[in-house]
Amino acid sequence: MATLGQWYELEQQWSQAEITTKQALNYTIGYNFQDIASEVFWQLGRIEQAQNKRQAAIQSYTRTYDLLQSLRSDLIATTPDTQFSFRDRIEPVYRELVELLLSSEIEPTQAELAQARQVIESLQLAELDNFFNEACIQANPVQIDQIAPNTAVIYSIILKERLEVIISLPDGKLLHQSTQTEDSIEEVIGKLRSSIALENFPTLASRSSSLETARTRDDNPSRGIQIIRTKTQTSNFRPPAEQLYNWLIAPFTKELELNQVNTLVFVLDGVLRNIPMAVLHDGKQYLIEQYAVVLTPGMQLLDPQPLLRSQVTTLTAGLSEQSQ
Repeated sequence: MATLGQWYELEQQWSQAEITTKQALNYTIGYNFQDIASEVFWQLGRIEQAQNKRQAAIQSYTRTYDLLQSLRSDLIATTPDTQFSFRDRIEPVYRELVELLLSSEIEPTQAELAQARQVIESLQLAELDNFFNEACIQANPVQIDQIAPNTAVIYSIILKERLEVIISLPDGKLLHQSTQTEDSIEEVIGKLRSSIALENFPTLASRSSSLETARTRDDNPSRGIQIIRTKTQTSNFRPPAEQLYNWLIAPFTKELELNQVNTLVFVLDGVLRNIPMAVLHDGKQYLIEQYAVVLTPGMQLLDPQPLLRSQVTTLTAGLSEQSQ
């Protein structure tokens, strides 16, 4: 029945596809086939979304998400033949659910923002599970924003032709910004990465060489330093750095100031993980000059415990004269 419903879906016969898929669901749920039920719920969600049944689609996608979470440890198989295809069968569910929750046509509610944030967290964890072929974290987590005052957490997720950003403020309020990017995110990040690559900056050796050259020429060490500064300042990384700042930070600067935020925690998605957030620029200052910057794969940490204080005995020694 599920296959027949999928055929109707491909033929865009939505009414028949929905009826047939729901019949397949009754069968899979009745026999407790959870792994199959997750795929059938996903299929139903896609069909409902195609018919602009947003709330019904969210419910179906949420059921799919819940089943995947309950099957999390089973999704990591021991052999490649039986391993779930993460990119084809798991990751799309998370991203499509977030896309539904953060619909560009309707401003999401606080509850929908909270759910989207949770799904983003779970996607990050699922990616770690898939990478290590093992369920990485099973302990009860503690939220970072519950233990660190004056801290805002910024979530990003890259969807088709748009970038979604959710920010969690210290008072618990969630803010949201959607930006149409038209597939330019990778281009902007590529420009930023190439412009701050080592070949565009003097290496330690070349810095030393430039400094020695300046000293030899006019015996003015400060001129050598100026040469280095001029070379780094002519880098063209500022435009993409400012573009990313406008996408990720600028929409929330007023709220960050009102909440006296001094630390930003980034939960980044995809290619955004490949760049240092500290170099984001508002046209006057780098982000690191305004905030403490933290990168984390997720806002949930294991229960933090302080290190036990203990007496440490050390032996230190040195030479007063250089050996010959």
